[in-house]
Formats: sequence, C-alpha cells, structure tokens
Amino acid sequence: MTAKFYSEEKLAIGAAIIFAAFGLIAEFIWLWPDFFSRSGALIVCVGIFFGYLEINTLYAKGFEGVISDLETKKDSIEMAASDAEIEEEASGTVAHAKRFVLRQKESSEKRVASVYAAILIGGTIIWGFGGLLKCVL
Repeated sequence: MTAKFYSEEKLAIGAAIIFAAFGLIAEFIWLWPDFFSRSGALIVCVGIFFGYLEINTLYAKGFEGVISDLETKKDSIEMAASDAEIEEEASGTVAHAKRFVLRQKESSEKRVASVYAAILIGGTIIWGFGGLLKCVL
C-alpha cells in the first residue's frame, strides 16, 4: 500500500529535505561548522508551522458544522415526510453520513499527527546529533 500525500504534506516534507540537504552541503562542502545541526532546528520549525496550518484547516472545515447541517436536513425531511418509511430511511441515511464524517475526522487527525510528528522527530534528531556526523565520517 502506497501512501498518498496531500500538497501541504508534500510541501512540508520537501522543505524538511531541502533544509537537511542544505545543512549537509553547508557543513561538508562549504565547511560551515555545525550547520547540519542547525538545519535540524529549522526542520523542527517547519514541522511546527505546517502542523499548525493543517490542524487549523481541519477545524476550519468544521466537521461539527457538517454534522449540524446533516441534523438540520434530517429534521426538515422528517417534517416533510408523511410516510413513516421515508422518515426512517432519512434518519438512517443521516446516521450513516454522520458516521462517515466522524471517521474522516479521526483519519485526518491521525494523519496530521503521524506526518508532522515524523518531521518533528527527524528534525530534533538532526538538531541534537547532527554535529556527531563529522565524528562518524
């Protein structure tokens, strides 16, 4: 199974890779001391920034607002429906849609947490231990 990344995630991952590559080039080719370690701090900042934007986007979409709209539509269908069977079908459809929206919300929150946590952890490791790379090489 291949992972599908959204454009914001691709941008964040790309920025993290660019900062790490620049840090390596600056330290080992241009001989700027401790620049790879410092690039780790920038990667952490990238992770925090894009994670914050993604969380804001999730809540701006308003999963709760979608559920509220579904409830309003269900109520209007129930009021218009004279047949008990139509009313029951409308309630079932709205309940199914609510479950779907809640699953999407949970999936989105887990995705945000995992992608940006990986960027933060990677950046922190580079930040803390990037200077030791010279000792190994």
